[in-house]
Amino acid sequence: MRRLVLTRLAVVLSVALLPHCAPGEVEGGPEDTVRTFYRHLNEESYDDAKRLYDDAVLQVLDDPESPEEGFRAWVQQETKNGIVSKLDISKATVEESAATLEYAILYDDGTRERRSVTLTRHDDRWKLGFINKAR
Repeated sequence: MRRLVLTRLAVVLSVALLPHCAPGEVEGGPEDTVRTFYRHLNEESYDDAKRLYDDAVLQVLDDPESPEEGFRAWVQQETKNGIVSKLDISKATVEESAATLEYAILYDDGTRERRSVTLTRHDDRWKLGFINKAR
């Protein structure tokens, strides 16, 4: 019980200490962009989360064949209905205009899922590519 309380307190503090920028803007590196993205997903701030995607992903999401319900269903699965407690970034390869991150999503129920994502830099902002399951 104490561990759960401490975990939730850490999540609240980490979210509170994140820089508060306009939607779609994140100060810092690619790690901050990924963390902010998942914070938006957890809070069901879907439009703010989508603003962090690069144009290639947005084209797929804006396709009439890809309805909003599909994105929301993916979010519910990815966040296990909003119980992401932490991201554990295990590997970050950052170059001037591209980055690749490997990370684990840790959930309040004690489970974890591994992911990877490539980000690109646009006008001093990092934008997410497609998120993949990592091995």
